[in-house]
Amino acid sequence: MTNATFMPYVLQFNRPAIEERITRLAAYMGLPTPGFDSFLAFVLKMREDIGVPHTLGELGVDDSKAGLIAEMAIVDPSAGGNPVPLDLKGAAAIFLPASWTRTSSRSRSPVMRSTAIPGRPIPARATSSGRLKR
Repeated sequence: MTNATFMPYVLQFNRPAIEERITRLAAYMGLPTPGFDSFLAFVLKMREDIGVPHTLGELGVDDSKAGLIAEMAIVDPSAGGNPVPLDLKGAAAIFLPASWTRTSSRSRSPVMRSTAIPGRPIPARATSSGRLKR
C-alpha cells in the first residue's frame, strides 16, 4: 500500500528522466492527450477508485520520522534503479510532499503542493544531524 501511496510523488520526482517514456506509455494506453500529466491523472484516478490513501498520514506515518525514512530510502536496494539518482535531498523531496498533501473535498484527488511548478518538488534540506528541514 505504501508504494501505491508514494507512486505519484515518485513519478513527479523522476519526471525529468521519464517524461518521454511515460508519454509513449500514455499513447499506448490510449489516454486522451497522451502525456505525463494525463498518465499522472490516470494513476491518481485509479488510486482513488481502489481506495489507496492519498497521504502518508492516512497510513499512520508520522512526518517526525522523515529524516530516518529518507536515510533508509537511500540505502534501500531498489534506490539504485531509480531513474534520477536518489540521495537524502531527493528522498526528502519525495517524502515531504506525500506527507503534506491535502485532499480536495470536491474530488478527493490529492492536491500535490510539490507540483506548483510541474516537475519541481519542494526542496528539503538536511541538517548536520541528518534531520530534514522544510
